[in-house]
Amino acid sequence: MEWMTPRQAEQLACCAAVFEPGDPARTGRVAFWDPDGGTPPPAPGGEPGEADLVVPDGDGFAVRTVPVLRLTPAGVLGYLFSSTELRGLFDRLGYDVDDEVWRRTVD
Repeated sequence: MEWMTPRQAEQLACCAAVFEPGDPARTGRVAFWDPDGGTPPPAPGGEPGEADLVVPDGDGFAVRTVPVLRLTPAGVLGYLFSSTELRGLFDRLGYDVDDEVWRRTVD
């Protein structure tokens, strides 16, 4: 897992996100998209693509195809938390997650 730089995190924080369920469940993805109509920034482990989303349109809503950046739920953890924060969370939950376990889980 390559950790996100602070600049990448700042750019991704400007995006909205939606969970896309998968079948089987472990194949679901988090899709980041730009509500202003731009393209989400690239990020390590991210897969660019498109998604049909219901978005505000005037006084109502419309289905629009928007560019997205898809990440696995496990991969998103590396973007939401620093490596130190993430290790602390796993420690408090009683999991021994070192770099090797993390790479096998996320990659």
